[in-house]
Amino acid sequence: MSSFSLVKNKSAAAVPQPSTQESDVKVPNPPADCISSLAFNGNLQTPSTLLAATAWDGTVSVYEIQYSQQGVITNVVPRQQLRHQAPALCCDFNSIDNVTVFSGGCDNKVNMFNASQPGATMTTVGQHDGPVKCIKFLPEKQLLLTGSWDRTVKLWDLRSPQPVATLPQSERVYCMDARGQVLVVGLAGRKFAIYDLNSGQKVQEIDSPLQYQTRCCAVFHDCAGFAIGGIEGRVALEYFDEMHLRGKQLPPGSPKPKSFAFKCHREKADIFPINAVGFHPRNTFVTAGADGCIYTWDKDVRHKLGSLELLKFQVPIADAKFAPMGNVLAYAASYEWSRGAENYDASKGHQIYLHHLQPAEYERKDPSTLKK
Repeated sequence: MSSFSLVKNKSAAAVPQPSTQESDVKVPNPPADCISSLAFNGNLQTPSTLLAATAWDGTVSVYEIQYSQQGVITNVVPRQQLRHQAPALCCDFNSIDNVTVFSGGCDNKVNMFNASQPGATMTTVGQHDGPVKCIKFLPEKQLLLTGSWDRTVKLWDLRSPQPVATLPQSERVYCMDARGQVLVVGLAGRKFAIYDLNSGQKVQEIDSPLQYQTRCCAVFHDCAGFAIGGIEGRVALEYFDEMHLRGKQLPPGSPKPKSFAFKCHREKADIFPINAVGFHPRNTFVTAGADGCIYTWDKDVRHKLGSLELLKFQVPIADAKFAPMGNVLAYAASYEWSRGAENYDASKGHQIYLHHLQPAEYERKDPSTLKK
């Protein structure tokens, strides 16, 4: 197993910057139950003005984010709260109109509503035979993708009540991400299914490089590979152009593989699940764990960029999402059931924060500033 290097810095510019977590914006009126997912609207050119959150009480909450002329968050206003008939597990925005919210939950339904419409009601646009664990709107294809514990991924054209395609899976869907023409589906049993969305065909099904249950996954921003987070406090980075080399003995003198795994979110003998992984437009990435910590990383030089540890060992981080422009990170401090119902402490509450990202927390490092 490879690891992120413990590096000494040649210059002050390479030193991870101190956390500014103390000044993070606290979102008012957070969900009253455990938070399961977060999603921003917006895109690379448009600032995110809405944030959605799902929770185990079935609610889907939407908040308006207001900015100053300098791009600093000045206020967050609760706008909508609608409800599934069972725990809500996932949400996403239509990133074309930036106001339609999609959600899925344990009522097996795929719902949507207009977050800009006062008094909006949910419309059911899809159905599974089991809880809907993952949801992703793909603007390039104008399709909604949903993954379920019924062992299917469905692709929806919202003009039709029936899915345009159903992709059978070998196991329950635990996590899923799609970008461009790539779809990656993380399954129970440590399996991953990889699809080419242009052809609709499965390219490969592989075993996870991690030893234990998969918790989350994310496709690189440049679509060259994907990251996996597991319950064992490890993250793996897999590159699509190396898939054909898996399990093979490389000839002497071959280039060192780019794919690797590393340990994180651990404290001596204590190991914490990785609950979220996601990529910034700069192709750096974030991990969030049950230890209450959030870290940003540069995978190319295998270097930690930033640390947010204000909530360390206080409350898990259930989810973390970059705004599409990459200027803000949202994170949910909430119990995520990784240590069972017997360790749930309702007194710790549930909270969502917005963190203004500093360039040092997401900009890729110049390798010449680092040495082993």
